[in-house]
Amino acid sequence: MICRSMGSENLIIQIYGRNDYYDVEYKINDKKFITKLTSEALYNYYGGDILFLIPESMITADNTQDDIYLSKLLFNSDKFFKYFYDKIRNQLLNKDIKIEAIKMQSVGEYKFFNSEKTIYFDNSVENISIYLFKDLVKRIENYNKIILDLSTGLNYYSHVAIETMKYIITYLKIKNFLNDFKKEFLISYSTPIVNKASRILLSRLDAKAFFELPKFPQIRNLDEYESKSRKEKFGKYLNHNFKKDFDELAQIFNETKIGFNAIKYNTPLAFYTNIFDSIKKYNENEMLEKIFNFLDSIENYSMEKSNYSRIIRFKLNSREIFNSFLLISHFFLIKEIAEKKGEASLDEIYNYFENIYKKLNLNINTIFLERDKKEIEKNSSGLDYKEKKLGELFQPKGKDENEGLSRDSIEKEKKSSYIKRNFFAHSGFESTMVLVKKVNGKIYLRYEDGKINEIRRWLQNPA
Repeated sequence: MICRSMGSENLIIQIYGRNDYYDVEYKINDKKFITKLTSEALYNYYGGDILFLIPESMITADNTQDDIYLSKLLFNSDKFFKYFYDKIRNQLLNKDIKIEAIKMQSVGEYKFFNSEKTIYFDNSVENISIYLFKDLVKRIENYNKIILDLSTGLNYYSHVAIETMKYIITYLKIKNFLNDFKKEFLISYSTPIVNKASRILLSRLDAKAFFELPKFPQIRNLDEYESKSRKEKFGKYLNHNFKKDFDELAQIFNETKIGFNAIKYNTPLAFYTNIFDSIKKYNENEMLEKIFNFLDSIENYSMEKSNYSRIIRFKLNSREIFNSFLLISHFFLIKEIAEKKGEASLDEIYNYFENIYKKLNLNINTIFLERDKKEIEKNSSGLDYKEKKLGELFQPKGKDENEGLSRDSIEKEKKSSYIKRNFFAHSGFESTMVLVKKVNGKIYLRYEDGKINEIRRWLQNPA
């Protein structure tokens, strides 16, 4: 399920850590607020919505119910949220604040508050981050300011929350490379409480994003520490339930790679072909849902193997999963480029991709694209509405040392073995593959129909 914002510009996220907070005077800059929860103080200062992350281990901090009742909450999400939602709501002084809550996985062994019994979460920190990313990435996208409040909760929950938020920032930056990224991410934390008073301090949270395609993921892979038998069970389950989705993801990721290489290696005319038809069929949410459904299914399958004293989860390979998410952000970027392009005129191609290269910090591509544009324009005097091969524009210039060799003479001398080299050396405007014409003063280009598959193969493996 894709979640969206509750309707405000600001989102305050707090890790819930106990059920009995008391009144404290919190100071934020020059203003003071008496609240039980730091998130409510932040709300009083900034306004917005509050989202609580409730660790599963919180069931052991309750002293009003027995361990069996509390453990059962983990197997019924609706009851889990209702139980803790009521406890959080009771600690808010302002009952009109909009709040939501999501469950945060736990790892390790915990002792129940009013019992000698324990519960063990057979899990990994990486899993916690993966599922937190899933639950947060679309939920926070429409907020302008996101404040991650780390004043409460165990240390490792804070660490996971920070690392996950960095992945989210990277994801959002990549998919918005062509737009102005104006979101502000902040971390807040409170100083030690002295005489029922504390200060809330804030610092900026950021992460770098690069136009660089991550390694193709193998999301079927478990963490390397899983046993052989568990990996085999996991593999059978995935093949039976998700083979179609994995095949579709592989196809989309392959086209994403082609689009990435078309930009990186400066071959913009590829975007004016049918190479990206599959990318155009899907939107970002559909892509995310494929992985979200896979993660939800694995969660449900794992819980079926668990009991009230031991929660067992398959330990996923976080690098592979996050690479999948980052590929989706690149997919969205490539899709946007493919869909927003104009006509395949030489001026339009240059102007559109000059702007793209500038935003992606690929300015050297613009230099070579401009060079090849001017070369075509210089030799276009004989063009009319009838298509001809681009190579026909370039007349042999001989081998005078002051003139050098033209593209035409090079291609005649080197022949077909150098066509791929020339394709990448001349911004994709390879003389033997491109058809060109002039209509109303505009130069139009396209690849010959029979060359598209060859171009696709080259862009899959440029080396």
